[in-house]
Amino acid sequence: MKNEEILKKAIEKLGFRSEHTDEYLRIINDINIVKTATEVIFLAKRLDELVFLIIFSHNFAKAFWGEDIIIERGVLEKNGNISSEYENKYKCWEYHLQQLVLEEDPIKYLEKFI
Repeated sequence: MKNEEILKKAIEKLGFRSEHTDEYLRIINDINIVKTATEVIFLAKRLDELVFLIIFSHNFAKAFWGEDIIIERGVLEKNGNISSEYENKYKCWEYHLQQLVLEEDPIKYLEKFI
């Protein structure tokens, strides 16, 4: 699936609206109808800016992944010996937003949840 399709489906799935959503959807449509390489490059750069405004916003993450709690448990080791155990609690949206930031291709990370 193309990045534009993934983003469009994610937004449509939620009915998510922001001050940038209409412009974002317009730019996706414009990319599909432009003829010159210069226009495509300009619109692609603008789309990248809008994508980051949308997918990295807390409102989008809350709506997309929800408020359920994720518990992460683990063991810290030092020189092969267990030094301590830990437990972290996150809201789903907080956890996935952190993962999204770490991803090389955040759009592909979103695709897993559509």
